[in-house]
Amino acid sequence: MKEYLVKILGLCLSLFVIITIIKGQFSIPMQRGTILMLGAVMIFLSPQNKNDLKLYTFWFKEIISWLWIIAIVGCTLYVYAEWMEMAEYRQGFPNQADLLVFIITILLVFEITRRTSGMIIPLVVLFFIAYLLLGPYLPGIIHHSPIPIIGIIEGSYSCYTGIFSLVLSVMVGIIYIFLIYGAFLRVSGAGDVFVKLAYMLLGRSPGGPAQTAVLSSALFGSISGSPPANVVATGNFTIPLMIKMGYKRHYAGAVEACSSTVGQIMPPVMGVSAFIMAQIIGVPYLRICLASILPAILFSLSLLILVYLEAKKSQIPLIPREEIPVITLDFIRKAVILIFSLATLVFMLFRGSSPAFSCFYAIIALIIGSFFDRTMRMTPKKILKALILGAEDGLSLLAICAILGIIVNAINSTGIGILFSQLIISVVKNSLPGALVITMIAAIVLGMGLPTVPAYLMVVLVAGRALTQLGIPLLLAHLFSLYYAVLGTITPPVCMSAYAAANIAKAKPMQTGFTAWRFGLVGFTIPFIMVFNPELSFFTNSFFAVLVTFLLCAVGVFAFVAFERGFLLNRCNILSRIWLLLVAIALFYPVYWVKIIGLGGLMIIIYLQFISKRK
Repeated sequence: MKEYLVKILGLCLSLFVIITIIKGQFSIPMQRGTILMLGAVMIFLSPQNKNDLKLYTFWFKEIISWLWIIAIVGCTLYVYAEWMEMAEYRQGFPNQADLLVFIITILLVFEITRRTSGMIIPLVVLFFIAYLLLGPYLPGIIHHSPIPIIGIIEGSYSCYTGIFSLVLSVMVGIIYIFLIYGAFLRVSGAGDVFVKLAYMLLGRSPGGPAQTAVLSSALFGSISGSPPANVVATGNFTIPLMIKMGYKRHYAGAVEACSSTVGQIMPPVMGVSAFIMAQIIGVPYLRICLASILPAILFSLSLLILVYLEAKKSQIPLIPREEIPVITLDFIRKAVILIFSLATLVFMLFRGSSPAFSCFYAIIALIIGSFFDRTMRMTPKKILKALILGAEDGLSLLAICAILGIIVNAINSTGIGILFSQLIISVVKNSLPGALVITMIAAIVLGMGLPTVPAYLMVVLVAGRALTQLGIPLLLAHLFSLYYAVLGTITPPVCMSAYAAANIAKAKPMQTGFTAWRFGLVGFTIPFIMVFNPELSFFTNSFFAVLVTFLLCAVGVFAFVAFERGFLLNRCNILSRIWLLLVAIALFYPVYWVKIIGLGGLMIIIYLQFISKRK
């Protein structure tokens, strides 16, 4: 019974999102409050595993869940009725009923986040609340003026700085429709085209199975909002194939984990982070995609080169020709339908439509196109399934976006972002590399165990100001923070993408995590390359400068991967590896004559290895 109720609520949530995209959004409590209420009720109705619970514990949790459901529905209806009075006459002076609703809602958001994402995020939020309360008693730069408890409660709930503020607005107004779109791709089978296409393009090259994982995960991961979810979606195909072809289990898992992180920085969707970034900094969404595309290609290229060199080094056999999908009329039909849907999305974006409206049209295009393929055809049953699945996919992110509003309120109320920025500048003495290193460490630490969106937001809200004060363009400062928040998912000890891949590969989780971190070393350098070579993000009017910088940096990526693998045309000794590292650094350096010297150095070592191989 509960499962059917969850599906009905999920359907209602998705339909509400779509209707408001078509007709326009309602008032803040109606728009954001309704979706939060539906999502919360779905979370509390999620079935428990009776086999893992004693009978009295099971019924105790059931009763608690129903009490939470009654509380959230009651609070939402109260705000519906009292919103005008609260907004016009009681803002800053809430009555007792208002305060009770605020407290219950805050506690409820903590509970749904705990149920969907564990205790890490709630504990981080509790730290910020503690800072709101104790900050007046702390010394030095971390001191802030006293804030009344009533002000903390109201601010944490507020539609302007708290739970119902910008972060939840982006989730409700933009992100959810893209999650629904991802569900339509999965249910229709259009998402499988990514994997088959990768097999066709790269299957017969050395390292083909691993290269397939890189390409398919990068393509699919751009639409997926979570690296671990991307691992599960594509890793079930790619990891077993890699193991079958002779790759070690932890190696196969590490390749998939790294590949799945690329999707979070790969346009056009960038794992939904681009939409939040556009709202925060006021930069057009397409400009963010343009600034991200070349660095994302460099990261993907590094992984393709890595698995190619490893296959040559370890003599991994090619995929048998009979196991590679062939181009059939059926595949072409499916690919055309997928391209038609994605082209509709891109066309609507370039036309000037909002991301949400463009995504809605992409869904319509997919439904229409699916009728030209019998196996993909989106029947009413499949459409309902996709709508329900899309709503369920967004529950954990919905809870996270709501609770992040409390952190935003704490940062705005205490001015900790400005203070932290001043602290960074005072420590590094106006040294841009020093500020970048500190921001990198903060982003990676926060990215461990957190989804991409909250990790990125916390870093950029706290440390982003310091980067801009040191002369980095605002967009680059945000992209720098986002990249390292993404890379936190493959950084031990809390590397969720690697753990998900290890589970599929039946490998040791920590061994897989450290291998994924090592494979992603080029990814850890790319944000620095991007900052010191702004041409990669099109911060120049010269297309020639963009092209030359990209090609030289791509050669540098090749040199760096060869250094990390210890293999070029054949195995490298220690001197050759040091030489390759110096070549890569020169090619990344933001001075063209230094890059040319690095290019010459690479040609020398390739020539020496060629002579050695002939002998």
